[in-house]
Amino acid sequence: MVRAFKKIFLLACMFFAVLAVMQFVVDSGLKKSKMQNYAVWNDLYQSRINADAIILGGSRAKLIVSPKVIDSVLNLNSYNLGINGGYFPMQEAVLKIYLQHNKKPKYIIQNMDFAMFSNGPHLSNADQFIPYLNDPVIRDMASQYEEKFTIPEIYLPLFKYNNHTNLIKEGILCYFNFGHRAYNNLYKGFGASNTVFDDFFEKRMTREAGFIMNNIDKRLDSEFVSYLNYCKDNNIKVIFYYGPVLEKVNRLMKADTSAVTRKIISYARAYNIPYLSYLDDSICYHKELFTDHIHLNARGSQLFNEKLANDLKKIMTSQEK
Repeated sequence: MVRAFKKIFLLACMFFAVLAVMQFVVDSGLKKSKMQNYAVWNDLYQSRINADAIILGGSRAKLIVSPKVIDSVLNLNSYNLGINGGYFPMQEAVLKIYLQHNKKPKYIIQNMDFAMFSNGPHLSNADQFIPYLNDPVIRDMASQYEEKFTIPEIYLPLFKYNNHTNLIKEGILCYFNFGHRAYNNLYKGFGASNTVFDDFFEKRMTREAGFIMNNIDKRLDSEFVSYLNYCKDNNIKVIFYYGPVLEKVNRLMKADTSAVTRKIISYARAYNIPYLSYLDDSICYHKELFTDHIHLNARGSQLFNEKLANDLKKIMTSQEK
């Protein structure tokens, strides 16, 4: 009986060892992959960014602010670290990881909008975090959401890739340099959208009374203050901007987000942070420049970035004096 248990134990150990090796191969391969999900994360962890200015925010940063335009006007090296569906805890996690592996930026161009001080239940695109679950910053951030990673996914080898055979295949191919099949169409984290216009945002606003509201989460508000204090103490200059929103929805939003707007303005004043608001910009009146009511398309993004870059140049030039 003892010998049988020893055999079972040894077989179990061998089985888990094989799974651990496989996980190492898949994790390492995905960290070389050019899949769009992992391009920015791999730049972050492999210290390939080291930017003078980083752009932080949710999708209204990632899909709209172009480092190519910013760099060409400001003559610096910028990188877009916006994250789709990224509430502030996700933005903060990105910044922490950036600072651990890259040089401190001189500027943070911070997207500010209606969701800045609120948190939702869902972790957007949770698959993007899988290869990096050994990082406590990722685990702590993900633990706040419904899609948080379970104990087996964190500690059992290869379990986190359950139902992700496509990622296993990609990781193995990339590890042995048979991969790199995916094409990354992002430029320094930025990728404009050219999808057909979708009016889902307006429909949700008119259908769901609580979709957009004066929602200020006290914990997030406190974390945001800590973020501003960190930047102040470490001489990182923060610049707030509020990107264009299609005028029809902007009118509906103004009353609902008044407290958020006041909060943004109060922090801008308290920390002497420049605040660029484009809510009444002429872009807001041209539906053909948007993919939906809150996201610009490629053409709209180009026009907006030219304005944003020149406004940033004025601010940065005055700060250098």
